[in-house]
Amino acid sequence: MPSNLSCLDCGRTYDAGPDEPWRCECGHPLEFADRPLPDGPAPDFAEIDTRAGLWAFEEFLPVSRRVTLGEGFTPLQDASSGPNSPDWGENTQFKLEYVFPSGSFKDRGATATLSRAAELGVEKVVEDSSGNAGAAIAQYAARAGIEADVYVPADAKQSKLAAIERVGANPVKVEGSQAGTPATRGTRPSSLARPLSPSRSQPSATGRSRTPW
Repeated sequence: MPSNLSCLDCGRTYDAGPDEPWRCECGHPLEFADRPLPDGPAPDFAEIDTRAGLWAFEEFLPVSRRVTLGEGFTPLQDASSGPNSPDWGENTQFKLEYVFPSGSFKDRGATATLSRAAELGVEKVVEDSSGNAGAAIAQYAARAGIEADVYVPADAKQSKLAAIERVGANPVKVEGSQAGTPATRGTRPSSLARPLSPSRSQPSATGRSRTPW
C-alpha cells in the first residue's frame, strides 16, 4: 500500500493517490506518513545483494521498487592512486557517480520519484531542470512508460536537450529563472517531479559519500 503524506508542521495528512499534493495547505513540504526504520544493527556488508543497487535497502524506503535501471553502488576510487596524484590526505576516495545510467547521481531521486508515480498510477510527470535532473527523470519516465514534460531554461545546452529528447520526453524551453516556470507555479501537484517531492529525498540516505552504495 502506498504511504500517505503528512505535514510535520501542522499535522495534516493526505491520502496517497494520483491527485496527492506536493505541499501542505499551510505551505510546508510534505513527508511520508510511514517511514520504515531499521529495528536492529546495520547489516553486514557481505550480506547485502549489491546487484539490487540502492533498492537493496528497499525495506527502509517508503516507496516500492517499480522503476529501476540498476542504479546505486557506484564505485569508490582511491584519491591518491597514481604517482602524480595530488595529496588528498589519508583515507580519501572519490565516488564515481557518473557511472549511473543517466550519467549523474540524480538517478537516485529519479528511481524513487518514478517508482512512486507508477505506484500511484500517474500518467505524466512534470520536471523543471537545467540539465541532469531532467535527463534522469526523462530516462526513468521512459522506463516506466510515463509521459514527461521537462521545463528547461531557454539557453539550455543542446547536449542536455538531446539527453531528454532521445528517451521520448518533451523539453519545454522557458525564458527566465526556474522559479518562474509553469512547473513550479501552477502544474497539478500530483504530476510534479520536483525536489520537494518526499520520494526525491529518500534514496539520498543510501548514497552518502562515506559508504559504497
